[in-house]
Amino acid sequence: RGQLPFKVLRGHAGGINCCHFGFGDTRAVTCSEDHTAKIWDTETGRILKSFDDAHQDNITECSVNSTRGRLLTVSWDKAMKLWDLETGKLLMCETHAWPLTCCDASGDGRLLATATAVDRSLRLWDVDSGSLVVQRNDHHEGALTGCRFDCGAQRVVTSSYDRSFKVWDLATRVATVSVAGSHANVLSDCRFGAGGRLVATASWDRTLRLWDVRTGAFREDGPLELRGGHGGSVSSCAFSSDASLLVSGGLDRRSVVWDAATGSRGAVLKGHADWVMDVDVSADKRWVLTASKDRTVRLWNIENMDRIPAVMGRESENESRVLQCEACRKPFPGCDAGGAALAAVSRCSTCRSTTTGHALRRHEAEPHGP
Repeated sequence: RGQLPFKVLRGHAGGINCCHFGFGDTRAVTCSEDHTAKIWDTETGRILKSFDDAHQDNITECSVNSTRGRLLTVSWDKAMKLWDLETGKLLMCETHAWPLTCCDASGDGRLLATATAVDRSLRLWDVDSGSLVVQRNDHHEGALTGCRFDCGAQRVVTSSYDRSFKVWDLATRVATVSVAGSHANVLSDCRFGAGGRLVATASWDRTLRLWDVRTGAFREDGPLELRGGHGGSVSSCAFSSDASLLVSGGLDRRSVVWDAATGSRGAVLKGHADWVMDVDVSADKRWVLTASKDRTVRLWNIENMDRIPAVMGRESENESRVLQCEACRKPFPGCDAGGAALAAVSRCSTCRSTTTGHALRRHEAEPHGP
């Protein structure tokens, strides 16, 4: 059979803008144009809690912090709200001058980031004191589309309509990386990966790019470009926890699983009836979560994707080929990727993550500078 197994979660009355795994992947959190946020049981697909009328307008993004049991939501109604996931109690509410486009909570739950469209501002908030730590008006020349903390909450990467991305350092209060014209169209999303070494950017130009911001190698060699997976604008992206996989969602109603080391395309996930607005990957890399304007969320089981040729992409501009893993001897997708490859790959993503997992965890635990 040529299709990966999946579950469909239904319960929102409007398009779904954002989705996240939480609590050891046993829960999914979503927010919607219907002004609500919901918590789902990923095993049964049942709604465990619904934050009804959480906002007075479209909820554009949410972020979950499982450690502290907190949910952050932002909306076109200009409000940022922080909720207790267990009780549903509103813990913090801050009103901005303009509609909010995106947000993020740091991994330790201490800091919150919010961004707006009209004044193009980036704000950082201290959760314990409720105080505003940083406010950067006109941070970009266009509306901000993404703001993400690195794993150590030392930097924030932002993306914008102005086709640029920036890495803001919290210690020095300056942008240590600023790349203008990084894509041929609007940047729709951005993410840190590999302990903050990589930044992934997604764009309306139908491509994604991977940037090594730790060494700055992209300045000489260029980024690794991921193309040929989407037939329309790319709306979102998410790394797996070990950064071996990158998943993207698009306005072509599909999601794509990529090998982040080579840029080769793996499974292409089709089935939504409208735009895919957001994606996430479970910590064990077994599941991909996709949220759509069609009012549904899908949970895709990708653990056997390499064994189902029909779900593997074949339209890439790169030369696709099937490789054999030198460790487990199983086939996995590869390609002669254009641009600067980040690593020479002879093992599948599962074996690479197994052999490098301990080193990556140590790396992510270390403090990182710009």
